[in-house]
Amino acid sequence: LAEGWPDVASRVIGMAEDATADRDLPVEINDAWREAFADAAALAKVDNELRVTPDALIVRAAHTQHRIEFETGVTKETTWTIPFLKPMIAVATFWDPDRDGPGVFVGPDLVGLVARSSGR
Repeated sequence: LAEGWPDVASRVIGMAEDATADRDLPVEINDAWREAFADAAALAKVDNELRVTPDALIVRAAHTQHRIEFETGVTKETTWTIPFLKPMIAVATFWDPDRDGPGVFVGPDLVGLVARSSGR
């Protein structure tokens, strides 16, 4: 790779580490979270957006909206792009979807950021 990648990687890692340095991440990604996310991702047909609310995961399909009732652990509604979340949900143990900007996540021996849905 060209020299630019290590610089980009270190900036992303630095942002994530800064965001996690002085706080615990509030939302645990456990088997129940993974199952609810898999259900939501399987139902999403219109767009790849997932709305995460305190008590549900919500997706649209054709002319309907599907609501997976689930205590998500978040305090406010946010919108995410399912393909961006899939790899994060697979490896993360905790994340913070409530913060402004990208969602910070941690997992065994990793820390990272996941982007929100564009424009939301």
